[in-house]
Amino acid sequence: MISSLENERVRFVRSLHDKRARDEHRAFLIEGIRLIEEALSSGVTLPLALYDPEAVSHHARARQLVDALREAALPVTDRVLRSVADTQNPQGIVAVVRVPEPAERQPSGRLVLILDAIQDPGNLGTILRAAVASGVSSVIIGPDCVDVYSPKVVRAGMGAHFHLDLFTDLDWPQIERLTAGRQRFVGAPVGGRVYHQVDWTRPSVLIISNEASGPSLGALRLAGGQGGGKVSIPIVGPADSLNAAVAAGILLFEAARQNERPAQRVDRGQRPDRGQGQRPNLGRNSPFRNGAPQWEGGWRPGFSRPGGRPADGRPFGGQGGRPYPPGGRRPGDFDDDGPPPSGGQPRGGRPGHNRPGGGRSGGRPPFRGGRSGR
Repeated sequence: MISSLENERVRFVRSLHDKRARDEHRAFLIEGIRLIEEALSSGVTLPLALYDPEAVSHHARARQLVDALREAALPVTDRVLRSVADTQNPQGIVAVVRVPEPAERQPSGRLVLILDAIQDPGNLGTILRAAVASGVSSVIIGPDCVDVYSPKVVRAGMGAHFHLDLFTDLDWPQIERLTAGRQRFVGAPVGGRVYHQVDWTRPSVLIISNEASGPSLGALRLAGGQGGGKVSIPIVGPADSLNAAVAAGILLFEAARQNERPAQRVDRGQRPDRGQGQRPNLGRNSPFRNGAPQWEGGWRPGFSRPGGRPADGRPFGGQGGRPYPPGGRRPGDFDDDGPPPSGGQPRGGRPGHNRPGGGRSGGRPPFRGGRSGR
């Protein structure tokens, strides 16, 4: 068991907290059971790991990791492990990962994501996680971004690093050559096209910039040609902007939604005729409806139209009143065809919600607590 803080391997692992050492050794540090599990399941080779036998003994999954790592896993004292970990309460195991080279020399996939001066580690890691979840395979880390392999970014990414081709250390002219032939868009607070009016089924580039300073000059120049430009997300409430990671998630999943059902695409500048009483095909868990946010025209995200049917086929309870969410019920409402709830409350829905005008019918008593309608 290693107990000295000056051990050569311990010093090497500790040095990976510094970007210069990460660049020199082309390696970075991962910490915790879940991240190491994700690395191994992704086929990543871990040349070195340090673990505290006492801490690992309390976690079956951690013991399995030590067994899987075999001779690459070295036992250390709790003091040594805490000296190399980046968290205050480590889970008893850390590992070294070699920085992988991109599988392709050119970014691949229908959509390539570029990050522009993203300096918050949590934002950058969260954006990488959203990129993986939305099907993006290539991400270009532009100038002035925080180091993509820093411990905080890696933790926030939750294993995204193992599923992406990451292109780093590039300037804007190099990025321009790598993305030639694609339409390029840069996210902006206002101006340009609304995000659901862009045809994301074409080979595209999306640039997400620093939310405080906005797009850099290099990003604006890159997005200035080849049919691209600015793309924005309309803000309905009093907020003046969106967090960069939140905005990235909205844009990435709109692109994924369009590419999921290319045969059913419609003109993004027009609202399709959905038909009275018909619920549109949402795709898998999509918060959007045929290219337009559901809350346009009075629709709220996740709510059915009056007279329509929820996604699970249950009868729609409202008749011109407040619409129900998918599943046909509002929290606390009763089934039209189910047994009465405990306490003798009547069936037929929540008073004031199922009747036009908020009135009660049949002399049914109001809800307990005096709420007879809204």
